[in-house]
Amino acid sequence: MVTTFYPPYHFGGDATYVKALSEHLVARGHEVTVVHCENAFRLQARNSEIAGPEQENGVRVHRIRKRAGLLSPLITQQLGVPGLKSGEIAPDICQKFDVVNFHNISLIGGPALFP
Repeated sequence: MVTTFYPPYHFGGDATYVKALSEHLVARGHEVTVVHCENAFRLQARNSEIAGPEQENGVRVHRIRKRAGLLSPLITQQLGVPGLKSGEIAPDICQKFDVVNFHNISLIGGPALFP
């Protein structure tokens, strides 16, 4: 799963849906990895001290945290490319997954993620 937001770094329904879908797939025996941008969440919640697990209910979570902080999702949104996140997204996306689902990808790489 490639998405901008994923719990606990989220504001609403899209992240909750991706979490529920991921957990249901794991319950059916699938291996699921979620790649999301923690920096995108911090655009609005700068002072929050949330700590999310790297694996929860069998779902592997890869949180992208760039030292450039807020600049990372802003570059991504303005240019429509992963920008500063390219190095972290490419290894996960380039693995030989059977299926890659994209959800709300505006702040993780937009159109440039599609081959």
